Amino acid sequence: MATTGAAATLLTLNIPIFEGQGTSTTKYNVAFRQVSADARGASGSLLLKSCHEAFLEECTSLTSDEILGLGLDVAAFTTPESLLSSTEVRNFENAVIAGTTVFLIHALRYLAHVESFASSSGSTNPFTDILHGNIQHRVGIAGFSSGVLAASLVATSRNRTSFLSHAVEIYRLAFWIGVRVQLFRVGQLRPELGLKWQNEPWSRVFMDIDAVDLSARVSEFNADRHSNDALAITAVINDSTVTISARPDSLASFVQSLPEHDFRIQKSDVYTLYHCASLAPVKAQILQDVARRDIQLPSQSQIFVPLRSTINGEPIDVSTGVRLVDSLLDMIITEPVNWDKVTLSIAKAIPSQSDARLLNFGPGSGLCRLMSKGMSKDNVSVVDEISPAAGSDAGSLNEPVAIVGMAVNMPGAPNLAKLWEVLEQGINTVCEVPSSRFDISQFNGPDALSKGRFMKTRTGNFIDDPSLFDNKFFRISPREAKSMDPQQRILLHAAQEALDDAGYVPNATPSFQQDSFACYVGAAGGDWVDN
Repeated sequence: MATTGAAATLLTLNIPIFEGQGTSTTKYNVAFRQVSADARGASGSLLLKSCHEAFLEECTSLTSDEILGLGLDVAAFTTPESLLSSTEVRNFENAVIAGTTVFLIHALRYLAHVESFASSSGSTNPFTDILHGNIQHRVGIAGFSSGVLAASLVATSRNRTSFLSHAVEIYRLAFWIGVRVQLFRVGQLRPELGLKWQNEPWSRVFMDIDAVDLSARVSEFNADRHSNDALAITAVINDSTVTISARPDSLASFVQSLPEHDFRIQKSDVYTLYHCASLAPVKAQILQDVARRDIQLPSQSQIFVPLRSTINGEPIDVSTGVRLVDSLLDMIITEPVNWDKVTLSIAKAIPSQSDARLLNFGPGSGLCRLMSKGMSKDNVSVVDEISPAAGSDAGSLNEPVAIVGMAVNMPGAPNLAKLWEVLEQGINTVCEVPSSRFDISQFNGPDALSKGRFMKTRTGNFIDDPSLFDNKFFRISPREAKSMDPQQRILLHAAQEALDDAGYVPNATPSFQQDSFACYVGAAGGDWVDN
């Protein structure tokens, strides 16, 4: 458990970190490939089978009205493996699917990680030995949002037997959390709101922003609104990254109300509300479900490695007598995530003479990297445990790819020939803002600063003729073409040119089959609609 150096012995500190929902579908699908391989092992297979049986059993206790409201197709889950279907198959906008799947990813991946450690180290008590340094210095385990379910599983499971039994019971809790927040979502998305908001995320992440200023703007926005329309700050990642959640139409109204800004706003793939005091009735319903379904969750007295509270960042006090289920529901349902406090508290607990490793169990990896950056410690590193390891059964990830065509449309290089010319001759493509875009003199002339619309620069890189688009070729009406993101119009042209460059004719040869042919695209962003 220690690394020996020339001058000192560094204690290895493993700090498991479990992200919550909101990860992109691409990262979900990478995680699925890994945990599908994990589930083929003896322990993983048993865990998946047990959770599948629990899923079907809990579904039988739903009323017909609840099943209808949830939009849950129970018949689609005929096998244990069906619980790990990709985002292309499953509706991850459904909180029941999203919540239970994230927990399964965490549980399967951590179980495989511990068993790999046991195999390589020869440990007979791998569930405790792998966290030896962590326990010794009371550093702790952390989970973001619904990730606290997996964190609680690890914190209370001293061996394989307790891990498997606890996992099934916590999975059942994840199921009922999903049921109640999904039904809450259905109730909030009233028909009169229209179809536009039915499939929109309920959270947006604000980056490079002053958190105090944003909080004031939220309070101002909420001042004359009904509680159902109000915004909530649901997570503080650090002093410049904050998540705001609300019904999608309210979120959109808030974003539109903001003045011109230089901070970034990103949609988070979370499709219902969490971490809000107004959800107290939802928490009460879940507690009733736990009692009615006799879900046997581990107790706080079983915590043997500190479990970090996402409310204050400190280890949960096991001496208070508060039930673990109440603590978990507070951290998921009614209280915001103060990840900045978690980061700070863990950083303080890490001894300087140690090799501290943030073990990322996904589904994504961005949170761990932000956490590491926020700690500002040279002895802290991030170990990605969710991406398929080299040599693992990662399926299509190891298949060779042939690049047979390409196209570009860049400033000064509208085609490949021009691109090579720019590169070979070292041409500088910077130019003054074209008048066809806007009149730059209005923004950096002598009167611009007093008008509150000032730009320091007069130059940039600009592509030629961004408005040109052959809508007839792509069978798009003129009206629809006008409302499209210009970036999408340019992309369609470039994609067609790349296919032409490859000599592609659909299904003309075995190598031109449509299901094995794709375009890889590099794009700057997708915020045209928001702007």
